[in-house]
Amino acid sequence: MTLVLDDFIAVRASKKAPSVAFHNDHAKRANRPKFLWGQLRVSLGIICFRKGKVASLPLMMRLIRTKGNTFKLQSAEMMLQLLFKWLPCPARARLLVDAWYMKKSLLLPLIAKSVTVIGQVR
Repeated sequence: MTLVLDDFIAVRASKKAPSVAFHNDHAKRANRPKFLWGQLRVSLGIICFRKGKVASLPLMMRLIRTKGNTFKLQSAEMMLQLLFKWLPCPARARLLVDAWYMKKSLLLPLIAKSVTVIGQVR
């Protein structure tokens, strides 16, 4: 089983949306400003393979309600703990993360459960 952990910005126009703020757009897409008005979310998904096709399906998403990156890491840890309570054998899991999530507080508990973590260290 292959899992994916990442964060993204859901672009919003309304100022009344919950937890809406300016966020740095790390994707640096063409024709987009460096900072986007929107909601920051952390997502945990699963990658499915069938007949030579690949799809990523979201399992859990969490709206980040505060500014700063600490809450993103705590949300990721909480989602993984919830998922591993329901998995029969977490040792067979692989987790794909981007470089931002390659932190000791997230990785060491996963390595202790024999989860394979794939990511790029800065």
